[in-house]
Amino acid sequence: MTESLSQIPTMYFTYEPLNPDSDSESLRLITIESSLNENDALTCKLVSTKFAERPRFRAFSYMWGDDTANKTTMLNRAEFHSRNPVAVLGDAVCINQNNIPERNKQLMIMKQIYFRAATVAVWLGTKYER
Repeated sequence: MTESLSQIPTMYFTYEPLNPDSDSESLRLITIESSLNENDALTCKLVSTKFAERPRFRAFSYMWGDDTANKTTMLNRAEFHSRNPVAVLGDAVCINQNNIPERNKQLMIMKQIYFRAATVAVWLGTKYER
């Protein structure tokens, strides 16, 4: 039985470093786990992988800019049927934004990341009006 969110102890997330000595480029993916009950908490894992392993994933991004964390990203609990976990790259989560060398290295391979993604969705912000 899966625990509800109120039963899960609060822990603060810390990033494991990507392997800087690796011969191939690496990235983090979010794996969304399946659940048996629609009332279960959404469970995700952040896993590191290499491009050489040719991972299958979907990518989503947001408008880069002011680094002040004043917005919250929400994932709606829409019904989704899958037999296998879904791998997602969300750059705001998968890239350690506070680790400048890692962030810069990941920015250098963004073209490759989005090219290899099965699907890419980008949030450009609200409509701009002059």
